[in-house]
Amino acid sequence: SRRIGAVRAVQTAVEFAPEEAIYFPHYLDFRGRIYPFANYLNPQSADVGRGLLEFAEGKRLGERGVYWLKVHIANVFGVDKVSFDERVRWVDENAEKLLASAASPMDHEFWMTAENPWQALAACFEFAGYTVAGEDYVSHLPIAMDGSCSGLQHYSAMLRDPIGGAAVNLVPADKPGDIYTLVANRAQVAADLSTDAVAAPWKGGKVVRKIAKQPTMTLCYAATVFGMQGQIRKAVDSLGGEAYLGTPDLRPACTYMAKVVWDSIGEVVVAARDAMKFLKGVARVVSTAGLPVRWTAPSGFVVVQAYRKLDAKRVHVHFGGQLIQFVIEVEGKEMDTRRQQSGVAPNFVHSLDASHLMATIDLGAQNGLTSWACIHDSIGVHAADVDVLGACIRTAFVEQYMPDVLARLREEIVEQLGPDAFDKIAELPELPPKGTLELEQVLDSPYFFA
Repeated sequence: SRRIGAVRAVQTAVEFAPEEAIYFPHYLDFRGRIYPFANYLNPQSADVGRGLLEFAEGKRLGERGVYWLKVHIANVFGVDKVSFDERVRWVDENAEKLLASAASPMDHEFWMTAENPWQALAACFEFAGYTVAGEDYVSHLPIAMDGSCSGLQHYSAMLRDPIGGAAVNLVPADKPGDIYTLVANRAQVAADLSTDAVAAPWKGGKVVRKIAKQPTMTLCYAATVFGMQGQIRKAVDSLGGEAYLGTPDLRPACTYMAKVVWDSIGEVVVAARDAMKFLKGVARVVSTAGLPVRWTAPSGFVVVQAYRKLDAKRVHVHFGGQLIQFVIEVEGKEMDTRRQQSGVAPNFVHSLDASHLMATIDLGAQNGLTSWACIHDSIGVHAADVDVLGACIRTAFVEQYMPDVLARLREEIVEQLGPDAFDKIAELPELPPKGTLELEQVLDSPYFFA
C-alpha cells in the first residue's frame, strides 16, 4: 500500500508540475477537523507527498528565515529533542553532507538517514539554494511548527495542570520537554524496584522512549491498558524482540509493562485522566437518555456525536445458481452507550485542536500570512513567516482556553437534556478541579510548538 501511495503521489505531481499554482479544497469532518479532498498528494500526505510539495508563492528568507530553515532541516532529520540553537549548530556542522545530498542524491545518501527522508531531501535542495544566494534566496519550502503531544496540551490547558503542562511545553524552558522520556523514566524506576519476576526483562534501562511514546500519545484518544500492550509489543519487536528483552516470553512482559506505563502516564498527566473521566460520565448520562452528545467547539462548529447500536440484517444473494446468505450490520436508532463513552474524549479534543488551527489561520490571515500547509497540530508557512506564525499559534491557544470549555460543555448538555430531566441532570458528573498553571506562560514558551 505504501508503494502504491508513493507511485500515485509522484504521478499526480508530474501531472500538475506545469501549473503555476494548484489548490487543495478541504472539508470538515463531524468534529470540525480539516482534511483535503485529494488523495496521495496533499499537505497531509505521507513523507513522499509532502516532500514533493512547495508553496507557489516564494518569499525572501532574511536572517530569521535562515534560522528557521535550519531548524526545519534538523527537525526532519530527527534532531528535534534539543534547543533551537543546538539544531542550527547541527545543520552548520553537517553542511557539507547536506550540500552533497542536494548535488547528487543517488551518490550521497546522508539524506536517507533522516527521520523523514523525502522532506529532508527537499530541505537539502532549499539549503543549497540558500548557500548560493544567502538571505536573498527566495524560499518556497513549507516550514512546519508541530505541537508537543497536542492532545495532552489541550487537556493540561483546560484544567490548568502545572505538571502535565510543563511536560508538554506549556511553560517556558531552556530546551523542549519530552513527555515520552519522562513517562519512560518513571516506568523504568518502577520496573527496577519491582520484585516481580515478570519485571526482570525490563531492568537495566530497557524502558526506552520508544516503549512509552505510542501509549502516551494515544492516551487522549481512548487508549486502554489492553491497547497499550499491543503498542508496546510492536515497539519491542522493532527494537529486536526476544533478543532485546532477553526472554522468549514477550506477551507477559508486555502485559506487565502496559500496566506500568499506564500508571506512569497517570502520574504525569493526572488532569487529563480527570477530564476524560468527566467526559465519559457526561456521555453515559446523555446516551442513556436516548440522545446524541452535542457541543459547540470554540470555533462555533457544532459537533454531534451519535454512535448508534448496530442491528443485524440478513441479505440473500443468488449467485451461480446458489442462494448465498450474508449478515451485515446496519446502524439502528438506539444509542450505543459504550461507543458513546469511548468516543467522546478523543472527539472532544479533536474538535478543540481543529478550533485552535482555525483560530491560528484567522490570526495569521489578519497579519499577512497567505500560504499554509496544515496537518491538525502541525502548521507550515514560509520560513520568513515562522515568527509571525508562532505568535498567532500561542495567542489563539491562550484565547481559546481563557473560558472554561468543560463548564461550557456541561451547560450545553444540561440545556440539551431539558428543564424537566431533573434525574438525568443530577447524574451528570461534577467538573474536575483546576490546577495552578498560569496559562499566559504559553505566550513565552518557545517549545510549545516547535
